[in-house]
Order: sequence, then structure tokens, then C-alpha cells
Amino acid sequence: MEKTDILQDLGNGKFKSLKAGEVTITATTQDGSEVKAECRVVVKNPMATQVVLNNTQHNAIIDHIFTLTAKVMPEKAAQKVVWTMDKTDILHNMGKGKFKALKAGEVTITATAQDGSGVKASCHVRVKNPMATQVVPNKTQHNAIVDDVFTLTAKVMPEKAAQKVIWTMEKTDILQDLGNGKFKTLKAGKVTITATAQDGSEVKATCHVTVKNPMATQVVLNEPQ
Repeated sequence: MEKTDILQDLGNGKFKSLKAGEVTITATTQDGSEVKAECRVVVKNPMATQVVLNNTQHNAIIDHIFTLTAKVMPEKAAQKVVWTMDKTDILHNMGKGKFKALKAGEVTITATAQDGSGVKASCHVRVKNPMATQVVPNKTQHNAIVDDVFTLTAKVMPEKAAQKVIWTMEKTDILQDLGNGKFKTLKAGKVTITATAQDGSEVKATCHVTVKNPMATQVVLNEPQ
């Protein structure tokens, strides 16, 4: 044989295949005539029967990079797989089983054996926003007059955390909550508005509001007697 790493010569014309490849076996007469014949042998990997992933479920945070590995069975089957996803906006496929989380959502990654067997395995990935570490309101103090309407905004940090907050007040007779951070003043007094991140972190911030009666603009007397 011109290659000894593909076949093992067991003697008496018996051979054992060792790895995928092509090799030529030559049989030569021993009578000195040098008459010979050749046999071209093609050795292939066995077809895949199973693909085994290191994870079938994975949880990730936005910007997290993780790697999946796939083992094709039997062990001597070709180990190459193709990675695909049912959604392309949640993860970025960086190649060779490496992925980066782009936004919150759920996606299924599939590893398919490349040998034409169609054997595959999948991993369900859930990507979440990072938990809130801080809530930053546009104001921490606000002065208003009765019948004013004003709006508070809140930014949740880090920037890729879920930006939803719940607005609450410890008193409901001074302000009317109009929704989405918008409030109407009802009567003079002081009240604290709290913005709490909705992601379960319980991170919050407050704004202290003072409501005053409007200043007098005119005094009207009754007619003199």
C-alpha cells in the first residue's frame, strides 16, 4: 500500500480500515516476473446515528457569548455539523458553535450532521435582559400648582435592562396618575412618587412633589352698601 494510515495489513490479503481516505493495494507475484494487480479502496466514515449536544437548554443575558459543542455518534462518524437557528434576530452565529445574545427572546439552535444522514439535535435558548441595577428619574424634586399636568420619565440601568417601570404614590388624593409617568395635581400637599423596575429586581427611585395653590391674581369685593 502507498498509505499505511488508512488500512492496516493483517496478512494473507486481510485488511482493516483505520480512517477515511483512499488507498491503493497492490498484489505482486513472487516468482520474479513482477506481474501485479491493483485494488483501489475507498474508506468512509460510518453514517451518523445521533448528534449529542453539551446543552439542550441554555439561558443567556443580552451581550453574553456562549459556545455549544456537538458530538456525532458513532465516534468514528464524521464530526462536522452545520449550526442553524429558527430566528436570526435574537442570536448572532459567530461560527463553530459560538453565539452572541443580541436581544431578549427565545430561539432554537439546531446542529445537523454534515454526512447527509439528516441526523440532528437542538438546543432551546432563552435570552433575557440584564437585571436592573439603578433607576434614574428625570427629576427627583418637582414643584407644581393645582390643576397642573406634568410627566416624569425613568431610565433603567444598565441600558439593555428592560425599561419598564411601575409608578406608585404613597398618597392618592394629591395627584391623579394618568398613566405612563403622567400626573395631574388635585390639591395642595406633598407626595412622593416611586418608579420601580418591573424585572423583579425591586430597584427603584423617587421624586418628591410639592403641590401649591395658585397665586392670587385678583381680589373681587362685593358691592358697597
